[in-house]
Amino acid sequence: MYEPLTKKAEDVLKHSFGVKDVELQWQRPQETTHGDITSAVALQLSKEVSKKPQEIAEELAAALSELSEVEKVEVAGPGYVNIWLTPEALLQELTHTTKACTAGVKKNFTVIIDYSAPNIAKPLGIHHILSTVIGQSLVNLHKHQGYEVIGINHLGDWGTQFGKLAVAVDSWGEKPLAECSLDDLLELYVRFHDEAEKDASLEDKAREAFKKIEDGDTELREFWEEVVRITMEQLNVLYGRLHVSFDHTHGESFYEDKMQPIVEEGKEKGIFKEGK
Repeated sequence: MYEPLTKKAEDVLKHSFGVKDVELQWQRPQETTHGDITSAVALQLSKEVSKKPQEIAEELAAALSELSEVEKVEVAGPGYVNIWLTPEALLQELTHTTKACTAGVKKNFTVIIDYSAPNIAKPLGIHHILSTVIGQSLVNLHKHQGYEVIGINHLGDWGTQFGKLAVAVDSWGEKPLAECSLDDLLELYVRFHDEAEKDASLEDKAREAFKKIEDGDTELREFWEEVVRITMEQLNVLYGRLHVSFDHTHGESFYEDKMQPIVEEGKEKGIFKEGK
């Protein structure tokens, strides 16, 4: 894209102003109203050729506007040359960019990116937002380059915190669980910790509640599943606004029935030893 523009500009500077060697630089304007590309070469050469910047810029503009790649050229400010390219030229450059981006792609090479990883029953923290945005950006870039990409969202959906939340909802919940928002769940979770500072027995109740979840208690399992549903329903709205998507979304609970066989195998092979 720059080659015909540069050649034309160099010809003008050489024949009209006697400039033999010049490092012509094209830049992207900060404002779209200033065109697709711009150059301050007229300002840079003004003293050297003893001409006003506007005079140099106007001659450059007249010559550059003759190129088939150029839609229009304007002289702006003290002597900037702002250029608007034709849609055909822009599309052609996009094709070159795409080819350049995919030139070094390894065939049959898969990229796995684990990002976001929120905690169930809690809104996204700023560290989750950062991971989410960076992770999706990496996914987009690698897909653009032609790689096979697998995006993974690993949820924090298991642990004693669900026992704490179960106790909190049972003790201080003011509306049905299905009507609770993430903010409601977080408020109850925070209250549990405040109350536990005054009543240490609440921690034991929380551990007992989560043990029942692990053991498959029907009522508490349904409670846990509903908390996961509420969380993901509300997080997916935010993911949609951020244009974030995943190929696989699994939580820690996904490995619940897969851990014990590994532990047993580790014991048999002498890799794992029971601690005291």
